[in-house]
Amino acid sequence: MEKVLIGDTVKFTWINSGVTMSPTMEVFTGSETVVNTGTFTDSGAGHYYYDYTVSSGGYYRLKATGTASSKTYVRDKLVKDVTGGVN
Repeated sequence: MEKVLIGDTVKFTWINSGVTMSPTMEVFTGSETVVNTGTFTDSGAGHYYYDYTVSSGGYYRLKATGTASSKTYVRDKLVKDVTGGVN
């Protein structure tokens, strides 16, 4: 789990080789409410990234989904806001 402060930007990177993919992102709160959705930015050569700025305290789950050759791939990243500082 990544620890962040309110206002921090969390970068989610997706790297794949040999296939074209357009991964999408859903951001959930700790209670599984969707607070943000979007697509990754293609930075070339199979590298994609998505930036999410934490706007309030709590837990977040960033869920990335991509499809290639009719197979779906899912990756998650857990984030927790830490008030006062990150160690």
